[in-house]
Amino acid sequence: MPNKRAGGVHSITAVDRPKRCRVLGSLRGLRPLRRRLSLGVRSRNFMLGEKLLIKIWETLTRDGIGGLASPWQIRRQGFAHNDVRRQEVLALAQAGTDAEAIRQGRKVLSSRGELSDTPAVEHVSPVSEEAMRVARIALSRAAGAKESADRLQQEVNLAKAIIFAEEEAAARVDDTEVADEPIDPDWFTRWRQSAQEVRSEQLQRLWARTLAGEAKSPGTYSLRTLDFLRNLTPAEAKSIEHVTPFIFSGFLPKFENIDLEKEGLDFGFLLDLEDMGFLTGHSGLGLQKTIASQSSEKYLSALVNNNKALVLHKDDPNFELNLPGAALTRIGKEVLTLGQFSSNPEYLKKVAEALKKEGLTVKVGDWIPRQNGNGHVQGLVPI
Repeated sequence: MPNKRAGGVHSITAVDRPKRCRVLGSLRGLRPLRRRLSLGVRSRNFMLGEKLLIKIWETLTRDGIGGLASPWQIRRQGFAHNDVRRQEVLALAQAGTDAEAIRQGRKVLSSRGELSDTPAVEHVSPVSEEAMRVARIALSRAAGAKESADRLQQEVNLAKAIIFAEEEAAARVDDTEVADEPIDPDWFTRWRQSAQEVRSEQLQRLWARTLAGEAKSPGTYSLRTLDFLRNLTPAEAKSIEHVTPFIFSGFLPKFENIDLEKEGLDFGFLLDLEDMGFLTGHSGLGLQKTIASQSSEKYLSALVNNNKALVLHKDDPNFELNLPGAALTRIGKEVLTLGQFSSNPEYLKKVAEALKKEGLTVKVGDWIPRQNGNGHVQGLVPI
């Protein structure tokens, strides 16, 4: 549990080791992991999701990310992982409070990492040389306080993102799909610089999913996508969330008998998505996508829409389905993999009816994704 030591220094006791397991009570406690850890993972029977977790922590250790005890350190010492992480989260919350106190000038962080009350500033005549001296001291102190607070807050943000990345690793249980290729150091540097600036838990979890996905398969998320996420505003995130039910296999089809404006997708809305680099082909002449058949004996294809898929069938093997619309950019496709979006049942029915007018038989089922965008459909029923 968090406790307060003499002199106002906050620390954390992690399973009866108060002196060695201070997590984020001060900047001094944020020593690189490589000084504290030896992974010892050579001959181990992996638990589900453990291979991905190992890979994430090997990356963190290689780049000197400090502040948390690794899962292997916790295991070797016989501690309960959830208990240690719970105490570390409490310490992170206290560190965030301390950072805000420093930023407001109520606390000061010494070079030794000790937190104490800010010394009072003496009151002098506003026109004297002494007043100028005191003012310079106050300005210097304010600048130093902001720098200390920002550094501490960055470490808090980064540690939270790492904890959330652990949760993501535990949820991705198929270790057979974890690539042996390491994360590119330049990519990880860009990720770290972005994650440490985010204070919102929602966005911290977004960066955690990005790290877990890249660790699983390096190259999944481009540097351009990291820059896109770093600059993404809450309003833009909501726009992306709003458009996802209308995306089919990376494409936004436009049917003559479906009014997208009534669905909230007017020209200006889609133009904004195009301007931010999420969509392409909305303005100008637009795009046309050919939905190829997966069978040479008949027309058989599928349109994936988040957690659902429309399976299209026609006996004519020469049939060709061409859909006008706009396409997701590479950034758009990568961003969509970071969320868990659902289909809109009513809109699915509208699309199915439009496709039936092409002479197609349409069924709907649950889409079960696998790595690299592949997957399969189960529970097919007519729609």
